[in-house]
Amino acid sequence: MDPTDLGPGTATWLGGTGLTLVGGFLWLRKFLSKDAADRAMDNADIFTLRRLNELLD
Repeated sequence: MDPTDLGPGTATWLGGTGLTLVGGFLWLRKFLSKDAADRAMDNADIFTLRRLNELLD
């Protein structure tokens, strides 16, 4: 047996693992960007309410 022969399924496992990692990274990126957008919208709402309160005073 050749010690450099990793077997026929090794490439499949490496490809599947890589695909899973890329998918997880893309999901995490989407999840974090959604949270950032929500925080930005919350900050904009807070700023708007403060500005309206200042105008009423």
